[in-house]
Amino acid sequence: MSDPITIYAGRHEFLKYDYPVTVFWKGKSYPSAEAAVRAYYDFSGSGKMKDDWKIGPQETNIHTEVLRIKFHPLIHPKLAWKLVDTGDSILFESTEYNDANSLTGNNAMGEILMRIRDEIRPKMMDLAPRKQGHIHLHLLGDVAS
Repeated sequence: MSDPITIYAGRHEFLKYDYPVTVFWKGKSYPSAEAAVRAYYDFSGSGKMKDDWKIGPQETNIHTEVLRIKFHPLIHPKLAWKLVDTGDSILFESTEYNDANSLTGNNAMGEILMRIRDEIRPKMMDLAPRKQGHIHLHLLGDVAS
């Protein structure tokens, strides 16, 4: 197994939840995955998003849905490849707020990212080949417009 990767660090900064990338979710465009989820919590009246990621199944589903968009091979192929290129490394959520918990079992974001990585890995060559100079935009439908 490869060395663990601490999210938010150096060349793996793209794994940050607030990494600047457009996420189109539930009919709106957001500047990051975090912004989309925060808007959901504000809109739903469920209160402020928990910074510590100690979340239940419903919240995990919401975070997973948004992160699947962020790393979708047809929408953000470069980010999808970067995620796949983390290999079999364990991804640890490490923030200034949550370092201790991240390495002792509360690693929801890392677990979600590893699950998404495993889901997209076998699809990458068909959906977003590296060597190709362009992506088949007709496959994207409304996303490309």
